[in-house]
Amino acid sequence: MKKLTKPLLMLAMCLPWWAGPVHALDGDTIDRWMAATQELNEWTAQQSEVQEPAMGVHDEASMEEVRQAIEQMTRIEQQAQEIVARHGFENSTELTNIGSRVLNARLALEMERRIPEMERQLEENLQRIEDDPNMPAEQKAIMRDALEQQRETLRDATPPEVPDQDMDAVRAREDELEALFGH
Repeated sequence: MKKLTKPLLMLAMCLPWWAGPVHALDGDTIDRWMAATQELNEWTAQQSEVQEPAMGVHDEASMEEVRQAIEQMTRIEQQAQEIVARHGFENSTELTNIGSRVLNARLALEMERRIPEMERQLEENLQRIEDDPNMPAEQKAIMRDALEQQRETLRDATPPEVPDQDMDAVRAREDELEALFGH
């Protein structure tokens, strides 16, 4: 157990440095992310499929296939990392994390626009149910429960807390993001 102490201590000391500070999204970061994503999409479309080597056979030819597949995967990974670095990101994990934040902010903005209308429609439906003199009380209760479940679904569809600065940065680039995603 004593042998593990030193490596674990070193790991604990380095984690804050590796994680780095999380800063709010800004226009420059989103622009770099969009450019990297666009370049990666174009680059990916040009890549040939990596041929999966035949497994189970351990002769020289099959081992050569394995070696070639590993070399090809290594080249692909290096090329992808070069694209990521060219746009100012340390690695693909950082690019992915930024992308996740951009997508969460887009979803939050979309929900911010849609939820008020959806809530209004739910309220109108609830009022119609309550005002219907021909609907039995049991059926009204079932319908109220169904509408409350819909309201809960709306609340659950909202992404986790998204910083205002992230939403502001994404809001300023909605047209460009829409073009990137092709919607």
